[in-house]
Amino acid sequence: MAQILTYNQIDRQQWSELVRTSETGTWFQSPEAYDFFASLPELMEPFVYGVESGGKLTAVCVGYVTKEPNPIQQFFTRRAIIIGGVVVAANCAKEGAVGLLSYLRKDLGAEAIYIECRNFNDFSPWEEAFEAAGFSYKPHLNFHVNPSTNNLSDNRKRQLKKSDAITELANSELEISEWYKVLSKLYRTKVKTPLWPIDFFLEAYRQNIAKFLLVKHAGRVIGGSMVVADERTVYE
Repeated sequence: MAQILTYNQIDRQQWSELVRTSETGTWFQSPEAYDFFASLPELMEPFVYGVESGGKLTAVCVGYVTKEPNPIQQFFTRRAIIIGGVVVAANCAKEGAVGLLSYLRKDLGAEAIYIECRNFNDFSPWEEAFEAAGFSYKPHLNFHVNPSTNNLSDNRKRQLKKSDAITELANSELEISEWYKVLSKLYRTKVKTPLWPIDFFLEAYRQNIAKFLLVKHAGRVIGGSMVVADERTVYE
């Protein structure tokens, strides 16, 4: 019979192994991701739930509830985010997945106004489990890019050759701050969605959780990306 587990009950070694071997495993569901979320108590409250069957961990779900400094704003904007989607083993029973999703939905009900699984993989085989637990399943379109394939147009290639911009890894917190100014302006004028405060990115840099690939022109940071990686995938 499947048993629902919380943080202190989950075997960390089994947790890592499940994320590494599951077809739906991502870095964002790993113990390291949970530890990073837990290191930012002013920004988020992490959670993790697991399913154990026959002494083995067959599913795990890591996420966080967002926090706002203003209590009123926190009450109306609190939401639970599960990046990457639930990690399920090939032998995970449907009943176990339903039990996990139902438990986290009930347990987080008072803390979050909604729960969102941002799936990075095809979860259509588990659509019935999501719906049985009260979730609304919406397929997500994702682009997987083969880095060995160059799809740039000839015109774009000529533009890049003429440019004297360079790309390199950030090597100081000052460079992260310069990159953040560019990012925050982009979010304010174009993206127009919430952006984590700079402390989120600085902490990721300090803990070596992420790499920051910066684009520089004339010694000035003009763009870039934050990336994290596991054994199989690089996430931007």
